[in-house]
Amino acid sequence: MEDFAKVAVELGATTAKVIDPKSVVTAPWTLNKCKYGCKNYNKRQCCPPIATTYKEMQVLLDTYEKALLIQCLDPYDVNHVLRKMLDWLGKHGYYKCLGYGAKKCEICRDEYGEECSFPDCKHADKVIPQMDGSGIDVIQTVINNGYEEHGVKAWGDSTGFKVLPHEKGGKDWRESGINFYGMILLY
Repeated sequence: MEDFAKVAVELGATTAKVIDPKSVVTAPWTLNKCKYGCKNYNKRQCCPPIATTYKEMQVLLDTYEKALLIQCLDPYDVNHVLRKMLDWLGKHGYYKCLGYGAKKCEICRDEYGEECSFPDCKHADKVIPQMDGSGIDVIQTVINNGYEEHGVKAWGDSTGFKVLPHEKGGKDWRESGINFYGMILLY
């Protein structure tokens, strides 16, 4: 078996660990946080109601034996690391991997300098859905996987789904101590 966590760190993750998908918590309230707390609801390919529901996510989780949880200090790094890791996994024969990120889709702007084309997504093959927008309780999931020793607690924008070890710092995410998470269902 490959050392997936080591590869993820080499590709830019701060930390990474292989986890049991049974440790990933799904809940319906996560989608309501999006529906009633986020201005991007129904405006992005990776967001509810288009994204996987919490019930669909639970069914997916039940079909996998291993997942990779990655941690980054910058929300923009999460999806970049996930894309690189998914490419690496594909080249090594892991064909059923699925990635879930930490922020709304901005692939049109970030990668192509374009306005979002939703609902007629031009880059659907590059979209990485959000963990929380797909019904995952990110905070409980990272706690279940050993991040409680870092004093994990919630901090939020309108959705409240960021995780950090201490109070929000300055404008630079890398100096604030905030952690952002992504996940790949491996096999």
